[in-house]
Amino acid sequence: MKNLLVFFLLLSIFNCSPVQTPGSSYGDVQLKIEKVHSDQVLLNWDPSSAASTVFYRRAGEHHWQSCAQVFERPYSLIFLQPDTRYQIRVRLEERPQRLSPVQTVTTAESQERSWQKAQLCAERPLEGFIPASLYPAVEIYQDKLYSVEMGSDMRAGQSLGLYLSVYDRQFQLLEQKRLVEATRSYIGIQDATLHQDKLYVTWNDIELAENYYRMGIGVYDFDSQEFDILLRSQGAQTGARAWEGGIQSWRDKLWVVSLDQVDDPDGGVYSWKTQIVLRQFDPDTKCFADSFFIDDGSGSSLVYGPSISVFGDELIILYSDLQPFSRSNEDVEPLYAVFFDGKSFHDRMLINDQVRNRYAKGVQYGDRFWLVYKSSMNYPGTDYFYHDIALSTIQIDSKNVETTVLVQDRKYNSSPDLAIWGDALIAVYNKLEHLYTNDTDPAERYGCFVAEIHPEE
Repeated sequence: MKNLLVFFLLLSIFNCSPVQTPGSSYGDVQLKIEKVHSDQVLLNWDPSSAASTVFYRRAGEHHWQSCAQVFERPYSLIFLQPDTRYQIRVRLEERPQRLSPVQTVTTAESQERSWQKAQLCAERPLEGFIPASLYPAVEIYQDKLYSVEMGSDMRAGQSLGLYLSVYDRQFQLLEQKRLVEATRSYIGIQDATLHQDKLYVTWNDIELAENYYRMGIGVYDFDSQEFDILLRSQGAQTGARAWEGGIQSWRDKLWVVSLDQVDDPDGGVYSWKTQIVLRQFDPDTKCFADSFFIDDGSGSSLVYGPSISVFGDELIILYSDLQPFSRSNEDVEPLYAVFFDGKSFHDRMLINDQVRNRYAKGVQYGDRFWLVYKSSMNYPGTDYFYHDIALSTIQIDSKNVETTVLVQDRKYNSSPDLAIWGDALIAVYNKLEHLYTNDTDPAERYGCFVAEIHPEE
C-alpha cells in the first residue's frame, strides 16, 4: 500500500508542475470544499470564462503543485494521500489575476471498498505510455497481462500506431513493441482475444479525409513474437463502412462484431446510421463467413460501440443506443445486451439507461457476467464530458442486473476492458483531464490505470 501511495504521488507531480508561490495575493475568489475523500477533494469556486489554476501542497511543505488550464466547475483534485492535511487555493487567470484564500483540508482515512461481497481494490497507474496511451484491450496468457494500446503524440495530435505492452502480476512493464506502424489513418478502439494460443486483435483503421472506415484484423504469435495484419475489412453490406467492434474465440472459431455505417441525411446530430453485424472469421483464408445482423426490435438505427464476449454457452453482444440523444437531445445513451446462440439473436436486455453509457466489455466469472463501461450516470444535465467507470453484473440464470461505480473521480475515465487473472478480475482503462470542454482545452492524459476486483469464491 505504501508503494502504491508513493506511485500516485509521483504521478501527481508528473502531471502538475511544482511552483514556488501562487503569485498574486488578490483574495476575492471564494474557494469551497464540497466533498472530501481519501484520495481526492472536490472543489468549487466563482464561475469565470477564464482558465483557472489550482495550487495544492501538503501542510508544512514549501513548494506548491499546480494544475493549470482548469475550466470546469466543480473540479476534482485527485492523486492525494489519505489522512493527510493539504493546503489548497485557486487562481483565476484574468487581468488582473484573482486568487482565493488558502483552504486547509484533511483527507479521509483509507477504506476498503466492497460490493456484492467482492473487494474493489484501489486503482493504480500502469507503466508504459503514461501519459499517452489509449483504448487498452487486455488478455492474460501464461500469467502475464498483454495489453494492446494505441500510442499517441499529444503535442503533435497524431497516432503513433498500435502497441503491445506486457506486464507481470505486479503490473510492472516487461516489454513493449509496436504492432501496427503509424499511418495517415486513425488507429484505435481495439479489442483482443486468445485463440489457439495466439492473440488476435481488431482495431479501427479510419481515414477521415478519404471518408473510409475499415476494421483491421491481425494476429500475434507468442512463440515467434511476430505480428501479421490479416485483413483491413470493409462493411458487410455493399457501400457500408466498417466501424467499431471486437473479436472473440467461441466454439473453436473466431467471431468478429462490427458496425456497418452508411450516410443518413436525416440522421439528426450524427447524420449517419448503423447496424451491428456478427461474422465468423477464418484466419487461414482471411475471409468472413455469412453475416448475422442484429434485429433487436428497438427500431434504432444508431447503435454504437459493440463488443463481444462469451456468456454461458452463448455469445453476448454489448452495445449503446445513440438515438435518444441524436433524435431528441435526451442526455441518455442506454446500454444493452443481446444474446446469440449460433443461429439467431434473442433476449435483448437493458443494462443501464442512466445518462450516457458506452464502450462496455465483460467476462463471465462464476455464475455472473461482469462488465465495465464508461458511464456519466452520476452527473446528469451537464455539457461537460466527464465519466466514471461503472461496474455491472448479470446473473446467468435470472438475467438480473446490478450496477455500482468502480471509479468515481469526475475525470474522463474511458475505454475499459476486463480480464480474469487467477481469482481476480482485472479492469484496465484510460483517465483523462477535462476533455472536450473548449477549444483551448489541453485534454491532459494521465494514461492507463488498473483496478482489481476480487469476487467471493
